[in-house]
Amino acid sequence: MVNDKPEPEQNRAEELFDLSEDQKNEILCLAREAIKDRVTRFPETAAGGIDEGLLQPAAVFVTLWQDTGDGDDADNRRLRGCIGRLQPDYPLYLAVRNAAVSAATRDPRFPPVAPEELDSLTIEVALLSPLEIVNDLHDIVIGRDGLVIEAFGRRGLLLPKVATRMGWGREEFLRNVCLKAGLPPDTWPAGGTLYKFSTTVFQE
Repeated sequence: MVNDKPEPEQNRAEELFDLSEDQKNEILCLAREAIKDRVTRFPETAAGGIDEGLLQPAAVFVTLWQDTGDGDDADNRRLRGCIGRLQPDYPLYLAVRNAAVSAATRDPRFPPVAPEELDSLTIEVALLSPLEIVNDLHDIVIGRDGLVIEAFGRRGLLLPKVATRMGWGREEFLRNVCLKAGLPPDTWPAGGTLYKFSTTVFQE
């Protein structure tokens, strides 16, 4: 019997960044060292002996979570910063270091991280696949795809985990990425360009 059901589309980011656990741990250590050096105003630690697998160009987002002291569950932590780059214009290890420092010091929603906060932070790294234009809302898979909207000189991005955490469907996800960009929630498809991307995510 022929199965006409199409095979599910793979997570492109996981295919592009097939990292070992040791490589992931090295990335997380580099991110934490970079944040610590910046917020304590120590001279930046030189990155030496970088694994060859971490030299490939990468688009990266770093998210900082802060433990609220109410337990170990993910619900007992709050966002403390999230910044990244959509363009893979730096080697993976350097892109992560830069994004980690920016998440700790330049997210306009939060004050810069203070030295006494370091021990309460958990670092999460998301490596992004290249952007793909979305022509049909049904092309979006909740939980796998993140969204980027560009219209009228504005751009907004939401990572895949946001839709999952908020319990959004495709239409809610679309409306909220438009709002993130400061656009009307019904901007697309009448205007602008909508993109999707996938991520491979790991954390401390």
